[in-house]
Parts: sequence; C-alpha cells; structure tokens
Amino acid sequence: MDYQEIPFKNIRLIKVSRRIPFVTEAAIYFPMAGLIYIGAAFVNKGVDDKHFTTDASALIVGGALMAAGLVCCKLSFSGIKINDRNKLKVLETY
Repeated sequence: MDYQEIPFKNIRLIKVSRRIPFVTEAAIYFPMAGLIYIGAAFVNKGVDDKHFTTDASALIVGGALMAAGLVCCKLSFSGIKINDRNKLKVLETY
C-alpha cells in the first residue's frame, strides 16, 4: 500500500461516520415521518371537521420527530474540526 503524507496545516476537518444500527436509520426516517405526520394532519379532517387545517399537537409531534432525526444525524455523522476550515472525507477504508 502506498501512503501519501498530508501535513496537519492542510487538514481542516475530519468527517467521522459512526454506524450505530438504529440511530443511523432513524436519522433518515424520523424527519420523513415527521413531514408525513404533519402532511396527513393537514390533509385529513381535523377536530373542526375541515380539510387543510392542522392543530398545534400535530405540529408538536411532527416537529419532535424531525428534531429527533436531527439529533440522530448529529450522533451518526459528526465532524472533528481542525483549524476551522473545510471538510475532509475518507475515500477508502482498509
């Protein structure tokens, strides 16, 4: 294997991807579930028997699902900043 030396002054951010079984999947599915929940509450008849209205509880539940997805995304795909610059992604792992 050939390695190429990279000086530390050229490294800006190390991108870390942790494969946590349910958390990584939740980072994708929770925001979609939140949008679908809000959309379903908006389209279906609500407590006032009218279409295209929603109540605060549907927004709270959908927003909580989207926020949980963001937290899961931050846990699964984090970055270690070095010198406060751009991102470095690993192209190959051995």
